[in-house]
Amino acid sequence: GLIVNDYRTSSHGYPAVLARTAIATALAEPLLYRDRLVGVLVVNRTTPECPFAEADRESVALLATQAAIAIEHARLFQAEQVRRTEVEAVQAISEEITRELDLPTVLRLIHTRAMELIGGDSGAVYLWDDAAQVAIPQSWQGFEGWMADVRIRPGEGVTGTVLARREGMVVNEFRTSSYATPFWLERSPHVAVLGEPLLYGDHLVGVITVTRNDRARPFLADHQRLLRLFAAPAAIAIENARLVAQLTRTAEELQRARDEWVRAETLRALGQMAAGVAHDLNNMLAAVLGQTELLRLRVSDPVVRESLQVLETAATDGAHVVRRLQDFARQRTTAPLVPVD
Repeated sequence: GLIVNDYRTSSHGYPAVLARTAIATALAEPLLYRDRLVGVLVVNRTTPECPFAEADRESVALLATQAAIAIEHARLFQAEQVRRTEVEAVQAISEEITRELDLPTVLRLIHTRAMELIGGDSGAVYLWDDAAQVAIPQSWQGFEGWMADVRIRPGEGVTGTVLARREGMVVNEFRTSSYATPFWLERSPHVAVLGEPLLYGDHLVGVITVTRNDRARPFLADHQRLLRLFAAPAAIAIENARLVAQLTRTAEELQRARDEWVRAETLRALGQMAAGVAHDLNNMLAAVLGQTELLRLRVSDPVVRESLQVLETAATDGAHVVRRLQDFARQRTTAPLVPVD
């Protein structure tokens, strides 16, 4: 603690205070909470004839001890309230994105809710392509259409560094940092970047980034902690949506295969039936055609012979129809027909 009874002439007098107040004496005590400085409690008097005594300092010191405890408890309570609110917000957002099973919708919700939660001017979700060994932006806000052509390799810029380290990072002086590349400096105005990996167990799903364009609004450690808390359910939601999409594709393929099998079995059954029908019809037509030819040999009446000719033509036409049925029923390959000896 400190007592200054000649405040206006001492070296402790602050010019701005001297110019604006009539303070004559001052008593100050540190606010200490377990040897950690919380602040300072200051008491002033404007009457120089009433100086502070050591008893006054002891009284203020006693009050300062209690005040430091009260302030720290209030801070802890406020911090707990803030964290509880943040956790509730993350939980609500997590429930929202995990209920959704459409992958593009999930990705859009992830970067939108992350920007709302952290307070960003732009954001993007990159998914890791294991075959190409690059991260590809799948959904974004605050960037133009050129984002569709962006490919990030591990170690390139902030996003690539997050990929390589599989750890989140904050870069508040992005435009003068080693992570800034001409590509990003030319196309985006952001000055601060917050990135977090999307991990599903040990599996790298991708990266989520949130950026700000105002140098006066840097990202803090609390923002990074909040994004890390959000990234875990976001990765689960992405994997769930991917799994549902894969199962849907598998179900569609199975349905197509089943339809093809049913169609093939139907055609096979029709072929067998056609073959049987053709065989029976051939027997009938052969009898009709044979008897017609025999009758033509036995009669000489032109009218009767003309009628037999009509009957023979009808039987022959029927035989052609039967032959087409036999062609339909016969098992053929896709190879073209070629002459043989």
